Amino acid sequence: MLEPEPGTGFASFGKLHVTAPRTTGHVSGQRATASGGVRFDAARGDTATTERAEYDGAAGSLRSDTPVDAQGPGYRVRGNGLLARTDGSSIALLGGVRGSLQMEAQR
Repeated sequence: MLEPEPGTGFASFGKLHVTAPRTTGHVSGQRATASGGVRFDAARGDTATTERAEYDGAAGSLRSDTPVDAQGPGYRVRGNGLLARTDGSSIALLGGVRGSLQMEAQR
């Protein structure tokens, strides 16, 4: 579980639950790799999937260099990777991003 810090642009997502069939990591090193179909579910109803993701707790980052599909209220996007801060202060889909946005859902 990851929780964006209050006051960040992503606080509205709420808690983020991450699941995967396989994970490896080092608790003391604050690093983990999830693979085999990683799923992210936000309390707000947003979801994202990717084949593999890496967590670096010391750096406060979450990264994927495999295609990412994400959707939520009023949007659906696909990118060739993901780079996010675990405090929710930034999230970026990388390389060849495409998708759709329904403006009426954003009001």
